[in-house]
Amino acid sequence: AGSGASFTANVESIQKLKLNTRLVGEHFEPDTGTSFLGIDLSLPVMGSSTAGISKYNDTITELDFCRAALKGCKESGTITFRGDTWFYTPEDNPALDAIEMEGGYGIPIFKPRAQDVLKKLIERSEKINCPAVGVDLDGCGSTIMAKHGQPVFRKSVKDLRELVEFTSLPFIAKGIMTPEDAEACVEAGVKVVAVSNHGGRVLDHTPGVAEVLPLISKKIKNKAIITADGGVRTGYDVIKMLALGADAVLIGRDVIRGAV
Repeated sequence: AGSGASFTANVESIQKLKLNTRLVGEHFEPDTGTSFLGIDLSLPVMGSSTAGISKYNDTITELDFCRAALKGCKESGTITFRGDTWFYTPEDNPALDAIEMEGGYGIPIFKPRAQDVLKKLIERSEKINCPAVGVDLDGCGSTIMAKHGQPVFRKSVKDLRELVEFTSLPFIAKGIMTPEDAEACVEAGVKVVAVSNHGGRVLDHTPGVAEVLPLISKKIKNKAIITADGGVRTGYDVIKMLALGADAVLIGRDVIRGAV
């Protein structure tokens, strides 16, 4: 978005952090395995909620893209979120179609559409046995949705609580960048708070995710599961995000490239 300052801040906020070495102690073999909402993962890294690749070029269909991301993450011993975009509808949703084809092994994250629309999408998510469901709250800044007749909205604590109570699935709130919003999500009963600035693609001049992550973790640690994404490219970046308070890390662009 804009000058790209938010994207740059994501990368730079991770790069400026340094790793200390601790070498003296008992030997052990590292185990990268973890659990996310009861799902065993080979490493604390999942695919982020991306969408829309088929409108960038003619390389791959949207359905094939979604399936490739789902299958690739599963083969790596992890899972991916699936996103939402302007040409997805409750009646024609490539992400949910792909998740259904893969036996429900994927986590749909929807744009903050009208409550009744979200409930339709959540109902289908339950029907195809998704392990969780969520809303990309910073998607309320997505101008392309409204341009194509699919308006998006800010969500209040009451709105979030309504969605949390509507579904039996664990609920994820993505796009959180302040401790205040994180606490509001916990108040609404959200299970997972995903710290993210949408890869720098919604609002220009935000801080980097690594800057705000420790502030958010301090407020809600042990009250909700915390994920983080934005500028993560290597295992070193993952380690830094975990050290700052994330329980798991999401990767967007590199999973897109791998899927294609």
